[in-house]
Amino acid sequence: MSGAPPAFRTSRFHGSKETVGSVSVFSLGVSRYTFRMKLAVLLGLGFFLVPGLLMMGFGSRNVWRGVASSHWPTAVGVVTSSSKTEGVAFRYAVNGQGYSTNLIRFGQTQGSSDSSEAQLQRLRYPAGSSIAVHADPSDPTIAVVEPGFHSDALWLPGAGLAFALSAILFGFMALGPEANFATYGIGVFALIFVLIGLPMLTAGSLNLWRAHASRGWPVAPGVVLSGSGQLDKVEAVPGDEETTQGRGLIYRYEVGGRKRYSDVVAFGQTPDSGEGGSRFNYGAKVQVAYNPSDPELAVLEPGITNDAYFLPGAGAAFLLFGLAAFFFGIPALSGK
Repeated sequence: MSGAPPAFRTSRFHGSKETVGSVSVFSLGVSRYTFRMKLAVLLGLGFFLVPGLLMMGFGSRNVWRGVASSHWPTAVGVVTSSSKTEGVAFRYAVNGQGYSTNLIRFGQTQGSSDSSEAQLQRLRYPAGSSIAVHADPSDPTIAVVEPGFHSDALWLPGAGLAFALSAILFGFMALGPEANFATYGIGVFALIFVLIGLPMLTAGSLNLWRAHASRGWPVAPGVVLSGSGQLDKVEAVPGDEETTQGRGLIYRYEVGGRKRYSDVVAFGQTPDSGEGGSRFNYGAKVQVAYNPSDPELAVLEPGITNDAYFLPGAGAAFLLFGLAAFFFGIPALSGK
């Protein structure tokens, strides 16, 4: 009884050693797997985070330049091209130095919008016509034809925020501390909804404001240049017609002795939705309500329509959901 048999002791010792060795090998394998997984996650984050940050940067710069361009000095320019193949381009001079640009307004270029937009811009800026160009006094190579803030400028930074915050959420899910995963996850998830909802609510509210204000705008006679009956024709120059690929509604009106063109039927309705053009025949006489401070902004049906509520309504839904997650979801998960 002085001790257990040696064979029994050796067996216990060896068995224990083998178990510890197996755990060590297993832990080493898990560590390598975790490292590779984290490396793959970081690379994946780069595909979302880097483009998101770039879009946020370019978009924020567009917003700032749009606001600042209202105070930039003007230069006399000329439309050098206005065609389907080359688009719309402008040439201007500052201090005797010649420059060129194809930027119509910050946040949107001539090829970035719906199918009727390109044709609309060619009508507004026929080749050879003179035009006022607003150039940045600190860098005359930066210039725009339609200065000021436009709601289109909100979409690029909004999309960048969605990309960047989605990457952050994915990072928290894959790399974040396990104990804080639920709190971090729902926090970033709520932030995504808030920051998507804000641009939508802002742009939609601008549409609502314009719709409300349009009821008091002056009215000018106009004529429909495309619509049901002759969807493939649009009058580009009096006496001439050219084929257009866009099937949206375009109409012409005159303010201050200058022909102007628009495709807005009602604020909040997309030009290519099909509802506008189907109710107006080619050549029909219409009454156009236009903004007296910006005659290029016009509408056929002034006032607030049901379509004007869609964008701000969707934005408000995103925003309220995100705020609810912040103020109710996180405390519920934290037990507070």
